[in-house]
Amino acid sequence: MKKLILFIAAITLSIVATKAQDAQQIFDNYYQKTGIADFNENNDGRSSLLEMELSVMGMSMPFKVTSKYPNLFRIEMSVQGITVTTILRDSVAYVSAQGQTQTITDEAQIKQYAPVSNLISDMIPTPGNYEDLKYVGKEGKGKNECYVVECISKKEQAKTKLYFNIETGLLDKAYTETEVNGKTIKADMVFKKYTKFDDGALLMPTTISAKAEGQTVDFIIKSFETDVPVASWMFAAPKQ
Repeated sequence: MKKLILFIAAITLSIVATKAQDAQQIFDNYYQKTGIADFNENNDGRSSLLEMELSVMGMSMPFKVTSKYPNLFRIEMSVQGITVTTILRDSVAYVSAQGQTQTITDEAQIKQYAPVSNLISDMIPTPGNYEDLKYVGKEGKGKNECYVVECISKKEQAKTKLYFNIETGLLDKAYTETEVNGKTIKADMVFKKYTKFDDGALLMPTTISAKAEGQTVDFIIKSFETDVPVASWMFAAPKQ
């Protein structure tokens, strides 16, 4: 009888452990802790002001992004002393610099602005962006031990591994492999310095480092304000 009880207890513990390590539950725990899913699902009509610095190849570029969700974005950046303003409106982008404006309607080109225009939706894993979730085990030790979830990124159809810190429940890093013209592109992303915004309802990383093809790009969030005053002129198409 004692052996039977121990056997049943072992099976029960095994079931509980497997349930705790279910890929969807790991994701759900992350979304609950960060509030990212709730923000993205309920931000229609809201606004925000993001101040960020992008560092690449020894250059530091300051960004200011004014957003009117879900589809209006104004990006102001400085590149080697030149101010570039980009207006994103639905399926068109206007890029203005030194008195000249370029109109972009190509979907692939417009998507290139996504990581800086809507950082919370496009740089940080969100519900609906991934499929074929699969828990594959643990990696790391101590405070760096993570649950590892394999999945497919719907946007890029990239094989992805996400590393969720067991202690905090937050996403520490991501690894992706994407096929581009028959070539495999590998990329690593590291998420650090989680900070609360939106009166504490939103917890997101303020330092995101992305490395691919031997090049590293750092996104450093300086400030993020929600429900800021915006005006229609901020998102109007430039006069040409």
